[in-house]
Amino acid sequence: MADLGFTFGLEPEAAVKYFEGLGYHIPPDWDVKWNEAQAKARMIAGIHRQDIVGEFHAAMYEAAKSGKSFEAWRDEVQGRLKAHDWHLLKDGDIVDGDTGEVLGRGITKHRMETIFRTQMQSAYMAGHWQAFEEGRDDAPWLQYSAILDSRTRQSHAAAHGAVYHIDDPFWDYFYPPNGFNCRCTVRALSDSDLKRRNLLPQKAQLEDTEVVVNRKGDTRPAKAVKLPDGRRFYTDAGFQHNVGKSHLANLGQLQMQRAVELPPKLASVSIQTALKQPDLMRAVSQQAAQMVRRVDAEKVARGKTLYVGALALPVLDALAARKIYPQSAVIAISDERVLHALRDKKVKPLPVSFWERIPELLQEPEQILLGKAGRNDDAKQFLAFVYPLPAGKGKLVVTLDYDVKTRHPLTGKKEHLTLNMVNTGMIAETDKQVNSLLYGYETIWKKP
Repeated sequence: MADLGFTFGLEPEAAVKYFEGLGYHIPPDWDVKWNEAQAKARMIAGIHRQDIVGEFHAAMYEAAKSGKSFEAWRDEVQGRLKAHDWHLLKDGDIVDGDTGEVLGRGITKHRMETIFRTQMQSAYMAGHWQAFEEGRDDAPWLQYSAILDSRTRQSHAAAHGAVYHIDDPFWDYFYPPNGFNCRCTVRALSDSDLKRRNLLPQKAQLEDTEVVVNRKGDTRPAKAVKLPDGRRFYTDAGFQHNVGKSHLANLGQLQMQRAVELPPKLASVSIQTALKQPDLMRAVSQQAAQMVRRVDAEKVARGKTLYVGALALPVLDALAARKIYPQSAVIAISDERVLHALRDKKVKPLPVSFWERIPELLQEPEQILLGKAGRNDDAKQFLAFVYPLPAGKGKLVVTLDYDVKTRHPLTGKKEHLTLNMVNTGMIAETDKQVNSLLYGYETIWKKP
């Protein structure tokens, strides 16, 4: 079998970074690998213990690192299982050699090959996406490429040759792989490439639809795109995301989560430096925008918290001068607070389009005010980020030292953290409203 590094046209190092970012390199506390749990469960459903899943992915990491074939990976998995006296039988059962307990079912050779190919394709395509982002100035167009043989799904073949801009929402939903054993890829093109090949770019026409999933006629909601020939293209269940974008966003979330317990100034420098990378900022912003759009559409909070930035060093210095020392520099946003802000009838709320850009906007306020939610000594202090709007001013309230229950971005375990929470926001349109918005607060920072 061909080396996968050559099969997918990418150096293995890029795939290794992907697996490391997802936690596939298994340290002694192996459970920290549990990132993107739903996607991984999709890949290895039928295995009943997470430590066994950990061995599968540890072997996957090594395969990406060295460009191993499927057969070599399968042999390594079996060796890792035998080291624990777990045995993978020909019928696909994983059995504990000591107790006889069945630890997994359905892990046949065919199933393992599906797991291997899909995970490796995801890793390499994530590496490709980072390369596309880095080269977007020279090659801003992406072309969908399917292998046109009898094994390719008709819908994937129908998308072959379609060209969309790298920022087109098509790539948010239909960047390969788009199903188990999907072999589709993407190539980057420049403006001159389009002219030379006489290619006409498309703008994705996205639709919400229902897809039949079994013979009973049961359906699932899905995002579909109308292709140039009129046919509709949708992915297999669980694949409707961009592995490159989600990988970058998850790396950003992991870095900011790790910074929560760092000294505030160190956390500030770490996060602000990271978010200056355009591709990382873009990925984190898109992740936040997706959460805001979902809250706006469903009017329901699911307990989701995202890290979106950090208090800048000048702000921390200004607070310290007033003997205010936040426990953390990290700023977060939750779907519960977004829902509250959008529903607030007491004020004119900031528009959804504003909330969608929170990570970027936190970097560029016009001024920052200091306030207190009440007159009691223990009342929460907050910062009001002020922004110029087409009509009036916008105020975004960030509550300091906000206690939040969240989940670790890798393990999924519940945690109690103290950070700074984007709490609400409002618009002041008239001069009187603007004066009221600014009245009673102390300005601690102004844009130079």
